[in-house]
Amino acid sequence: SRRARANGCTGEPARASKATAAVMLIEKGAASDVMAPVMECLVAKAPFSDVASDDLLGLALAAAKSPEPFSLAFEPVLGAAAATKLEKWEAADVVRLLLAAVKGKGALTADTQASLLSAASDVLAPQMGELAAVDLVKLLLAVSGFGASALLESTAKEAVIRLADLSLTHLLLVTQGLAQGLDPTHTCLQQALEFWTSKLKAMAAAQVAAGGPKGVDASRQLTVEQIVKLVVALAP
Repeated sequence: SRRARANGCTGEPARASKATAAVMLIEKGAASDVMAPVMECLVAKAPFSDVASDDLLGLALAAAKSPEPFSLAFEPVLGAAAATKLEKWEAADVVRLLLAAVKGKGALTADTQASLLSAASDVLAPQMGELAAVDLVKLLLAVSGFGASALLESTAKEAVIRLADLSLTHLLLVTQGLAQGLDPTHTCLQQALEFWTSKLKAMAAAQVAAGGPKGVDASRQLTVEQIVKLVVALAP
């Protein structure tokens, strides 16, 4: 484009260096009017295949957080991430990438979404049992937003295995993710519902034994807001 030529986008430095510079500007809080020509320049160059994983992640996170002026790069950045060897990425970074992707999934083609989920599944499925609880919850919330997939299946199964070990906050988030992404008759969702039935009965019994809610540690009780969210998540 004319603006791209005016900003020297047809020459050096290479896209990889431009991407690094763009992420540095993002981290320093550069304004949109500053970032707009930078992003146009970046997109005008060759494919993102030579951009480092840290910079791909930084650009994806920026695009998800503030669509303008980063929307130009969202599809090529996520497409490049899907095409790269994600097994070289840290599991937590793959989860962060998926969270960014689902937030801006409307800007992604169906093929890019499928490729990204497939690449992420290849990396995360073998490590599912080793993920920290917080990363497992984030992963479930991310992949449930894409609908049915092999990665959602493996994540849901791992989440159900860990139900008894999750905090109430994480348990509620897992339930919301399962309800969003799975069919109401899915085994994992049904297991979560059965777990909640037992959990709520045990919580009620604990309150009775303690002489009322004030006798039970607050961390072991659901707030009114959490109860509402649970009801909404479990509504048919």
